[in-house]
Amino acid sequence: MWLHAPMGIDWLPLQKERVFAAVSHILNNSDFLKYGVTSWTPNAAESSQKVLYAVQAHQYLHLAAIFSLFGQAAFEKIIPILDKVVIFTLSIVTAEIAIEVNKAKSIFPKSLIGVWSFTVFLSLPYTYRMLLGIWHDVYSLLFILVAFILFSARKRLLGLFTLVIGFFWQYHWSILFGCFYGILRVMKVLNPSSSQWQEMFPPGFRNQKWSNLLVLSCFVSPIISSAQNILLQLNGFKILNSNLLYRVGIDKASNIHHGGWLAALQFLGGNRLNLCLSPISSIESVLNTGLHSNIFKFNCFTSILGMAILSILSILGYYYLIKSSKSTRWLLTPILFSFIASVLILQQSIAAHLHGRSIFFAVILTIGFTNLLLKVPALNSKHPVSTLFTSLIVTAVIINNIRVSYFTGING
Repeated sequence: MWLHAPMGIDWLPLQKERVFAAVSHILNNSDFLKYGVTSWTPNAAESSQKVLYAVQAHQYLHLAAIFSLFGQAAFEKIIPILDKVVIFTLSIVTAEIAIEVNKAKSIFPKSLIGVWSFTVFLSLPYTYRMLLGIWHDVYSLLFILVAFILFSARKRLLGLFTLVIGFFWQYHWSILFGCFYGILRVMKVLNPSSSQWQEMFPPGFRNQKWSNLLVLSCFVSPIISSAQNILLQLNGFKILNSNLLYRVGIDKASNIHHGGWLAALQFLGGNRLNLCLSPISSIESVLNTGLHSNIFKFNCFTSILGMAILSILSILGYYYLIKSSKSTRWLLTPILFSFIASVLILQQSIAAHLHGRSIFFAVILTIGFTNLLLKVPALNSKHPVSTLFTSLIVTAVIINNIRVSYFTGING
């Protein structure tokens, strides 16, 4: 990818502009910093109209510290590397969870399952896009998965603290997880004799006291974010951030980015189909004839279609893993519920931001695909040829992932 991806593996100009703006406001102690926010708007502090795109200041404190200590030149080199370390760590954590949930069903060594899961996750288009401009969803997902690992190790308080930190990175997921656990608690109240709700809560949170605490903890981040927005508006600031109805797609008829639920499912293919019709300039420059153009379109469509088929099969593999493994149901179900709820409700947001939100799906695909491999008796066998064939299938998937990633454009 470093050598051949048209977009490279470093920050896009927009990402650099946003990070520099947010860090500059922190270092310059802009007026709105006292509300716990910074801004992606470069001139927000100087604007007489007090207009800003607000983002959480704590998400940029470590970046501001690096800028202050080492200067701009070092900052520009260090921070993209830091993003890659975070994505690399997320890949390791995902592989660790894939090992944990699949270990009872596999005859393969844990290390081999880990390598397969790690390489599949790292090669996915959703993961690649984060190298060009990391989203806060990546940090949120990393903390959430680490929290679940801590819950599994019976580190209840440390896990809860880590989970809340993850939600502070992206309150969008905080609300969805909170709704998931909150609905379960309501179902328990309506049907006290049922005990099925307990298996959906992490170990240590399956009584009334701790399950209620978990639900309340999920809503700390959105409550604080809402209070910040209210304070900003009361003090004359105009917030450019999109509202809920805009991200759902029903704020007005002229919302051109809303294509309904079908457009929201574009993530299944890993990239947009329109990139096959209007490829990025570096690809378009080699399409010298109509024949070359038709060859590219056909192969582009088949690559994305192959990715879509893999995604659907992986969802089925993930679902059957939830259904067949009661012991890991508490870990897998909230991730799937939250992502599906995001796709079906925030249709405009998912369609417009194909890769940013879909990093959660990278976990679902990786775990579901791994489980799918282990469900095929001919592949999940002690015979050494089985290992070779399974590795070949994984390699084929990785190659297709890289090919689909090559189509990525400026806007994903």
